[in-house]
Amino acid sequence: MVTKAARLGPAFGPAPGAGRGPPGPLVPPGPQPPVGTVLLLPLADADGPTSLTEVGWHLHPDHQGRGLATEAAAAVLAVAAEAGIGPVLAMTDPDNIRSQAVATRLGMRDEGLTERWGRTSCQFRYPPDARARPGPA
Repeated sequence: MVTKAARLGPAFGPAPGAGRGPPGPLVPPGPQPPVGTVLLLPLADADGPTSLTEVGWHLHPDHQGRGLATEAAAAVLAVAAEAGIGPVLAMTDPDNIRSQAVATRLGMRDEGLTERWGRTSCQFRYPPDARARPGPA
């Protein structure tokens, strides 16, 4: 899969039949090593597996601020949509303003703070009009 600013490395790919896969390398154009990872993983909470999936991104600080995380996460969200996976959540540390900005640029809806996933996180939802599962956030 190739995007304008970055390509997802060969280790990225949905798990067979599931449309979800392990974190994959984020590789900018040109001959250089990966600069981060992008992921799409099923979520489970204290009650067990949910119908929700997490999208995530991690970039080396030297490569932040170039749109790579936004573009890679958008590509992963497109893969999720093609596979019929949704809704998709992104959880960020409450102090990670840059990742919250990525989620906002992706069109994700800010649902505020949650402790549902075992730690305090800011939760974002895609598509933004997807309904939350009944129960605690």
